[in-house]
This record gives sequence, C-alpha cells and structure tokens, in this order.
Amino acid sequence: VRETLTEVKNEVCELKKTVEFVSEKFDSLKSEILALKDEVKTVRSEITALKSENSLLRSQVQDLQQYSRRDNIVINGIPETSNENVYDVLDNVADIIHAKDLNNSIRVAHRLPTRMKGKERPIVVRFAFRHSRDEWICCFKEEASYDASGPGISLKRLDPDLPQGRITAADHLAQHPLELLKHTRDVAFQLEYQDSGLQNYRTFVDGVPSRSYKFV
Repeated sequence: VRETLTEVKNEVCELKKTVEFVSEKFDSLKSEILALKDEVKTVRSEITALKSENSLLRSQVQDLQQYSRRDNIVINGIPETSNENVYDVLDNVADIIHAKDLNNSIRVAHRLPTRMKGKERPIVVRFAFRHSRDEWICCFKEEASYDASGPGISLKRLDPDLPQGRITAADHLAQHPLELLKHTRDVAFQLEYQDSGLQNYRTFVDGVPSRSYKFV
C-alpha cells in the first residue's frame, strides 16, 4: 500500500509539474498574443494615418496642377494645317469674337498632343493676365450665344472652305477635374438636367428637367 501511495504521489507531482509548465507556456503565449494585438492596432493606426496623408497630398497635387492652369484656355475643333502658325489662327478667332486686343496678352500657345487618331489637336493658350483670359472667354461665350446651331462657334466662320464643325473654348482642366466634369455631364444627361459643369473645381448640376443642352 505504501509503495502504491508513493507511486501515486510521484505521479501527482509529475502531473503538477506538467500542469505548471503548460500554464507557464499558456501565460507566455497569451502575453505574445496581446503584444501582437497591440502591434496590429498600432500598424492599423499608422496605415489609417498614411492613407489620410496620401489623400491630402493627392488633393494638394491636384490643386497645384489646376492652379498652374488658371491662366489657360483650351480651344477645340480647329483643324491643323501643315506649317501652321497657331498665333495667326488665334488672331482669326479673335476677329470673330471681337477680342483682337486681348490676344496681345497671350504669353504662349501651342497644340496639345492627343491619343485619339484623326481628332484635331486642341490648342492651349496661356495668358499673361487672368483678367485678359476671363475677358477672352466672355467674348467667346457672348459670340457663341448668338449661334443656336450648336455649342461654340461654327468652323465655317473661321474659313468658309473648312468642313462643317464647331469651335469650342473652355478652361484648361487637369486630369482629375476633367474626368470629374465628364462624369458630371454624363450624370446630368442621364438625369435630363439642363446644365452641368465645374464651379471652383467642385461639381455641380443646376437646372430643371430638359433636353436642351448647350456647352460653350
């Protein structure tokens, strides 16, 4: 009986040691898990902060891109000719919209590249002064308002020998607001709204249900 009791005591002792060992390992594993949870929480916070910073930087870059174009306009729809002088083309447009004097404020003008084959390359114009650019746009819009046959001005007014087409002028938008404008116009057309555009580079849709659209 004593031998049996001794064996049982030894087994209990060994079992107790095993339980203590497992308990220590469990406590150690538990501590590691808690530490990993804290680390994951920290990493998630850092990721959130980085996303916020990235969004802010992207917004600032977009604003800078648009700000650098603040004195620009883009003219579309004028066919390109060999040995073309863009400034002569702009003088002809200025004659139509009665803005000849404003062309003296043009700092630089050139054709923009386009990925669409067969499409006329637009002309970008940078003015030396913002007010000159704004006055030029106003003159263009006023002249376009007299032409109810379509947006902008008829290409025939530039040269009767040119094919049918329209000359349009607009702000020189950076890629992001340009895509935003296109999306806004698509939505506006789908909703049958009269007008859509960008104001202070924020989208807006303003009007009443109508199928009459006119973009200068």
